[in-house]
Amino acid sequence: MEFKLLVLDLDGTTLKSDLTVSPRLKRLIQKLLDTFNLKITIATGRMFEKAKRYIEDICVNAPVIALNGVEIVDHSNGKPIRFWHIDNELGKRVKDILWGYEGSALAITTDKVYLSRYTDVALGSMHDWFAQPVVEYPGDGEHYLCFFAIGETSALQKIIECVGFDTANGFSYDIFPSLRYHPLSYLEIRAKGVSKGSGLRYLREKLGLKKKEILAIGDWTNDITLFNEAGFCATLANGAPQLKEIAHIVSPFTNDEDGVAHIVEEIFFKKAQI
Repeated sequence: MEFKLLVLDLDGTTLKSDLTVSPRLKRLIQKLLDTFNLKITIATGRMFEKAKRYIEDICVNAPVIALNGVEIVDHSNGKPIRFWHIDNELGKRVKDILWGYEGSALAITTDKVYLSRYTDVALGSMHDWFAQPVVEYPGDGEHYLCFFAIGETSALQKIIECVGFDTANGFSYDIFPSLRYHPLSYLEIRAKGVSKGSGLRYLREKLGLKKKEILAIGDWTNDITLFNEAGFCATLANGAPQLKEIAHIVSPFTNDEDGVAHIVEEIFFKKAQI
């Protein structure tokens, strides 16, 4: 099978725990580009501003899927190609509820990141994922791309209850446990149907590719929709059980043991049966 697009998740997959790309993987990716006619991109929950530092290391040469599919961003200049925002009335309702939450909440627009308040427990994750937040109450006229709240799972579930199940049909939301900042979790609210998978589907059509020509590698539950839109998918030893159930290849190595490098070698250079 000839792949034309390689889609890489960042945290827990391509990045080691120290948030670096291994020299071995860098060499392999360069070898890939020297050997095959291949596009490489990132699909991440991070804002583009917090992912762009890895573009050179990973030799990204195709638009980036950022904020779990909310934005498709030009890898060469950081300009949005396409984004999906939440319905304005629903966005106002969610913003009002989140700004009453005692923990940290964020509202992201096309040009600004609003932060309700700094909390000590949320500082690390905000530094990793969000660019230049301002502690400010957003105006009602803003067009919101997505919202985040950081805290323990029980508190985040209460936010969903406050928003109300009658309006829940107007957006997509997920609660993700933090691997790096346990016991914190993240509540993420996006426009209905928006995910890494919808972002990949848009990118696939934009590049004129077939589903079978795409290889996706990820590790966490937000990569399930990504896998559903790829012809072939692989995960690591540290991958979520739900991903291991649907992956075509599960590396015996973790992200800290160069699992992505192992997958790339097996598929492209050792010609694993796929």
